[in-house]
Amino acid sequence: MIKSFSCISFAILKRQHSFKFIISLVLSFTVVDYVSAQVKPKKDEIYTVDPIEKRIQMEYINNVYIPKDLTDALRELDSKMDAAGKEKFAGMTESDASTKVYFSFGRWMSVNWGMEEGSRLTQFFNNQGIAKLEDMIRILMISYHRHVNGKALRTTELLNHYKELRKKEYQELIERARKEGKDTNGG
Repeated sequence: MIKSFSCISFAILKRQHSFKFIISLVLSFTVVDYVSAQVKPKKDEIYTVDPIEKRIQMEYINNVYIPKDLTDALRELDSKMDAAGKEKFAGMTESDASTKVYFSFGRWMSVNWGMEEGSRLTQFFNNQGIAKLEDMIRILMISYHRHVNGKALRTTELLNHYKELRKKEYQELIERARKEGKDTNGG
């Protein structure tokens, strides 16, 4: 009888002990959660960098150097293109240089310099008021064509041309929408 009583009492003590252990464990997690929730993060820890924000600051993407501006892009193209390629490109008209090789040379710049997903070069163009990828590529191609031909780049004029082109396109779109709205409203 004493033996069975001690087994029972041991089992009860063991159950009470495990119950207390579980309660104390739950309480400790609750307290830790409460305390950690009350700790304010440092100022640096509050700001997390947006992946796009981080990407547009990167000097290299996929181990490829990303030019920081138009001048840097022209310098980079000079280092990448061989003499025969430069000569062939220089021999084209400016119009052909910005259209006929758009899907080869232009695509190379877009892909390698991370322009579709955003890069510091696209950020440069955005800061100049150029938002459309196609315009960025054409500006690069025209500028490089002028560069290899020893002509003045006339960058401001070129940027303004594409800004005006998009502004005019936008205004035409608004006007067409107004017209269509009047037609469908019986007015």
